[in-house]
Amino acid sequence: MEHYARTPKQIGEILNRIRKKSNLTQGDLAKISGLWQESISHVERGSEGTKLDTLCRILAALDYELMIIPRRKSSSSEIEDMF
Repeated sequence: MEHYARTPKQIGEILNRIRKKSNLTQGDLAKISGLWQESISHVERGSEGTKLDTLCRILAALDYELMIIPRRKSSSSEIEDMF
């Protein structure tokens, strides 16, 4: 399944859903990825300042990858949701 995100909050929400669908706790994901549980929580909340390496480690632990694609056209409500 493809997921689209434009903000840190949206990325965090997607990762949270994927983690839960995989029946993993934040602690489980932390162990698999070699990160602290607090780091997983930080990313899932969409907090600013997440390192790219942290995101890549979480994605790898969940067996997902990042794909960069051109933006698709958005409605004004989607743009408002970003802010």
